[in-house]
Amino acid sequence: MTTFDQVKNKKRRLVARLGGVQKCIQNDQGHGGIRRLEGKLQKEFSEILKKEELMWFQRSRAKWLI
Repeated sequence: MTTFDQVKNKKRRLVARLGGVQKCIQNDQGHGGIRRLEGKLQKEFSEILKKEELMWFQRSRAKWLI
């Protein structure tokens, strides 16, 4: 089971890593490997955003039921 804190921490780490990767790409150091890493991190970030959205939906639904 994933908690809000776990999602929030993973999201924060992904944003930091993406920032570093994108900075490398902007400094013309964007080799194929770093671009693949960016794509992988973007995919993970998208998945964590979906998970976060679902958790908020479930939380609001639970509060509504109460």
